[in-house]
Amino acid sequence: MNILHSFFDFLVYYTNFYVAFLGRLWRDITPSQYGILLIMIALGGYLMMRGAARK
Repeated sequence: MNILHSFFDFLVYYTNFYVAFLGRLWRDITPSQYGILLIMIALGGYLMMRGAARK
């Protein structure tokens, strides 16, 4: 039971850390970083849609 408790403590700690980190990153984003983010999302979507058309 101790291993399971340690695993969940680990999971909660790192989840909270990355949620806080991404929150700070999102609050402090500049317009150019936002543009790059949108371009990367569009590129990823394009590549996924292009790959799906081959099936």
